[in-house]
Amino acid sequence: MVNHIAEDFLKERYFQPGEDWEKMCCRVADFHADTPEQFKDYYDVLVNCRGLPNSPTLMNSGLESGYLSACNLVPLPDDLEGIMEAVKSTAIIQKHGGGCCASGTIIPTHEFGFIPIENIPTFNDIPEDEQPYECTPFTVFSFDKHSSTFTHGTVTHLWRFKQDEYYRVHFGNHGMIEVTPWHKFLVWRKNNSLTFNKIIEKRADELSKNDYILTPSIFDRLFINDEPDFWWLYGYFLGNGSIDEGKQGVRLRFYDKKKDMLERVQSIFMRYTGSSGNLYTDDRGLSCVQITCVVDSKHGNANSEAQRFFKRVINLNSDITQSKQIPPLGFLCPNPFAFIAGLIDSDGYIGNGKSGISTKNREMAECISRHLSLIGVNSTIRERNNLESDNEIRGTWAEVTFPTSMTKLFPTVKQHRGERFTISRKTKIKKIEHIKEEKSFYDFTVDKYENYLAGSSSFIAVHNTGMNFSKLRPTGDIIQKTGGTSSGTVSFLRMFDVVGQVIKQGGKRRAANIGILKYDHPDVLRWLHAKDVDGELSTFNISIGLTDEFFDKLERNAEIVFINPRNGRPFPAYDPMIEADRPAMSANDLFHRITKSMWTNGEPGVLYWDTIQRGNTTPSMGNIQGVNPCITGDTLIAVADGRGQVPIRELAEDGKQVPVYSFNGERIVVETAVAPRKTGYDIEVYRVTFNDGSSLDVTANHRMMLRTGEYVRVDKLNKGDSLMPFNRCEYSPKRKSTKYWAVSTNEREQRWLPEHKMIAEYYNRDSDIISQHCNFDEQDDRKVLSIEYIGKQDVFNLTVPRYNNYAVVTNLESTTRQTGVIIRNCGETGLYYWESCCLASVNLMEHIKKTNDRWVIDYMKLSKTIRTLVQLLNSIIDKNNYPLPQMERAAKETRKIGLGMMGLADVLAMMGITYGSDEAIKVTREIISYLQSTGLNESIRLKDIDGIYPAWQTGDGLPRRNGTITSIAPTGSISFIAGVSSGIEPFFSMAYQMNREGKPPAIVVAQSFKKQLEEDGLEDILSEMISTGKTPRTLVKEGKLPEKYNVFITASEISPQDHVRMQVTVQEHVEMSISKTINMPNEATIEDVKSIIIQGFVTGCKGMTIFRDGCFRDAFLSDVTCENCGSVNIDHKEGCMTCKDCGTSVCVVG
Repeated sequence: MVNHIAEDFLKERYFQPGEDWEKMCCRVADFHADTPEQFKDYYDVLVNCRGLPNSPTLMNSGLESGYLSACNLVPLPDDLEGIMEAVKSTAIIQKHGGGCCASGTIIPTHEFGFIPIENIPTFNDIPEDEQPYECTPFTVFSFDKHSSTFTHGTVTHLWRFKQDEYYRVHFGNHGMIEVTPWHKFLVWRKNNSLTFNKIIEKRADELSKNDYILTPSIFDRLFINDEPDFWWLYGYFLGNGSIDEGKQGVRLRFYDKKKDMLERVQSIFMRYTGSSGNLYTDDRGLSCVQITCVVDSKHGNANSEAQRFFKRVINLNSDITQSKQIPPLGFLCPNPFAFIAGLIDSDGYIGNGKSGISTKNREMAECISRHLSLIGVNSTIRERNNLESDNEIRGTWAEVTFPTSMTKLFPTVKQHRGERFTISRKTKIKKIEHIKEEKSFYDFTVDKYENYLAGSSSFIAVHNTGMNFSKLRPTGDIIQKTGGTSSGTVSFLRMFDVVGQVIKQGGKRRAANIGILKYDHPDVLRWLHAKDVDGELSTFNISIGLTDEFFDKLERNAEIVFINPRNGRPFPAYDPMIEADRPAMSANDLFHRITKSMWTNGEPGVLYWDTIQRGNTTPSMGNIQGVNPCITGDTLIAVADGRGQVPIRELAEDGKQVPVYSFNGERIVVETAVAPRKTGYDIEVYRVTFNDGSSLDVTANHRMMLRTGEYVRVDKLNKGDSLMPFNRCEYSPKRKSTKYWAVSTNEREQRWLPEHKMIAEYYNRDSDIISQHCNFDEQDDRKVLSIEYIGKQDVFNLTVPRYNNYAVVTNLESTTRQTGVIIRNCGETGLYYWESCCLASVNLMEHIKKTNDRWVIDYMKLSKTIRTLVQLLNSIIDKNNYPLPQMERAAKETRKIGLGMMGLADVLAMMGITYGSDEAIKVTREIISYLQSTGLNESIRLKDIDGIYPAWQTGDGLPRRNGTITSIAPTGSISFIAGVSSGIEPFFSMAYQMNREGKPPAIVVAQSFKKQLEEDGLEDILSEMISTGKTPRTLVKEGKLPEKYNVFITASEISPQDHVRMQVTVQEHVEMSISKTINMPNEATIEDVKSIIIQGFVTGCKGMTIFRDGCFRDAFLSDVTCENCGSVNIDHKEGCMTCKDCGTSVCVVG
């Protein structure tokens, strides 16, 4: 049960109409429980306050909003559009549109084929209310902006609504789509560059005639070469085949004047049925191949291979055996190249400049055109009248025509012509109509890519509906698009702050944000003064990220050069104190400025960035939103722009995107590398020497790809480890004098890829495709010979967004041959963006028992509660109604949970232990290690039932259900509900008066202290404590309380060093971060603050928040009293503290 003060608090924020504490706990338990036994366990833990989840779970479980998480990491790209998207996402998250394509729009999908959008399952089951509804995931075709290719995207949510105006856009030869005015298209923007065209987004009401819209190309490889013989035969059957059923069984016949076609048919029959069929000449003089098969018992017996083959054909023929049927409207062949080839070889022709396929059925023509569009072939459908006397071919025909050069793509029997490819990735808008009438509209949310192909007979790419500040460019940096300058990180910080103030979480809970900036960002000095005006950025706590490199420079008082994250180059930092720019600053001076701000204002906090990375439980996914330095400036990057190889230092100086070679898991491909940059100054570097005598200079934490495809850090490599090789050589195709380059990761298997073909695919320009391969018999192994420390150097890196690796050249053996290895890029954030906090805390006060007149931990009871809360947290992950699909994907990939504790100070006091003492360190270590190990064991047990979390890879530790188990949250609200001390914090105040709007003041007393007073009959002392602000220790000194009350120690009475020791003790056994404030007395100096920050770094803390008593910006709780009348009813506003009872005001000036 909860006390009456907590009950009032719950009524204001948590309870639904008619609810009380028991009913709310019942609602939460019922929503998450899958069995009656589980409901009982959940309800028992909640109603008795043995453990509580974070506030959103209590507020929203079982309700329509259903948002159950506490916090989120929103990515901030370094461009205005991306920032505004982040603001929009933040608003949606805090608050917790619109449809686009009209009914009749055809969507290519894997599961449903070509399907009108309104016929997609689930659409008819959702209302037309402009809200996203989760659906069974299905696959569409989407454009990946990082690799500039089409790929497969997953639809996670559906939208549906009505709109009374829309646009009808006509494109290409016969394409058409109807969309809402605000619907976005992916449009080509003309660029003078021969290689880099820009794809932009344009709303329908911004389009103009002659705009070019993005379409697939022949190099997208959306389809694998699946059963080319079977699908050729099916296409050929639709033109020149027939099917009927007689006494001998089902009969397939194929007619043609050309025997080479029928010979191919016979070879396919032999492969699939074991029989080549009968070849004969019919009455019309046409050659014919016939094969008959018994497909069921009424016709006798037949071999099983033939039966399987015939049943597939019959199924494609709409299960009809008496006559040939055209494919159903939604048919999408898994191998369009072979399917189209069969149609060309039957009812098609390959002409001079133009080729085509004829059919008497318009729907069949649409089917052909759609398949051609998906593989990047523009086609035209035209009708023609055939006046020949033969009744079978007389009448109106539909002809699908396309460029003859494209027939090279299709494995036809008919001979190709030697025409050059004309590769295109765009189609032109021919006409735009603005229509005002009501119509139903639909849209999807496509995970990751946020776009999909849509259209009618042909398809175009359309958009779907759908905070670490360190990467934002600094104030004053040039914006190349406009010629203007950036307003910097602080201005965007204020933008997010306004969103947080205006929109409450669930309408009840104001936003709480954290902003992080790296110490060498040019805006770092502005951040130190961002909250100088009280009330500014009130929804934000701001932090500075400090790395190992920073503390190394601090020890040497080295110079810190401020770095523009956009290009890795030095950029001056504006200093508000001197109102001038500073290109650099000594480490001591910067540290003094940071700590002075902490001493004065209580902010910023600091994050020990590299310590956070070292504690990463999912290292296979990369850094936890951070960037590590990687390779030295002389490292040669294999580039695919004709230059061969270029030192990364030069790429960083250019600061441009560049095509590089990357390994996609099967072969080398060309991918775009972004943000080549300097990532560190004067960093320790190691030389890895290979068995061919070449070497690579990298940082110890850089990861190399093994021959198996796994990654290993340099400091974990062993002599003899085999790395993934990269090879590039010059060769001459047979019967040609021209020399070409080829690349490979495997010489022995002779899997060489012509470089010019790969580059042509990447750039999507006109190119002759030459597919010759180069033969080599050399041994192909790149093994580690040695690793040695070589000193400190500046280091660089780049990012390949799609595959997160790239090739480096280590050995220029000759002018015709280079070799190297594949290495991991740094800076990938994987699923660490968009992750949300799934938190719960054990109430330790409900897990103590008295044994021999001493309070001890009841570990049996604690074990039951821990396991129940781990189950509940997993339910929260699965049943959360995520405001954004990115959040759901991130949460379910790593399944991170944060199980913590509250009431530690209460329990230590009940046990007679002083917070911060050696005994407190020992007991705290026992409790937190038990919490971690028991939670981990439960997660391992759940893994055996529900599986390992999807992102787990070898090297990520024990296979388990959750990527992390423990985190210590501040528990401000839920500890107040439970009536215990917050998190692992000491008591801030043992007793205080809480003023409540419209209600009489309430006296709040620490639960353990109250129990002890009641046991000793000393409750009367409370009035003196509240009126004077005296602590128990003060009263012990005055003889008003017994000596044993010295264990009731407050935060300001604990030395900062003991605060840190307690934080370090807990951090040793917690996988994520912890919330802990280091309280310092008013008389503490800036040097004392510096000492504590360094102590936190040396002892392995992940972050540090310092609050000095009496500093300008108070902590969340405050025991400040009026100097005139002693009232605690203090208003904080605009830099002043004003007593609401007597009017006395104290302001901070200067």
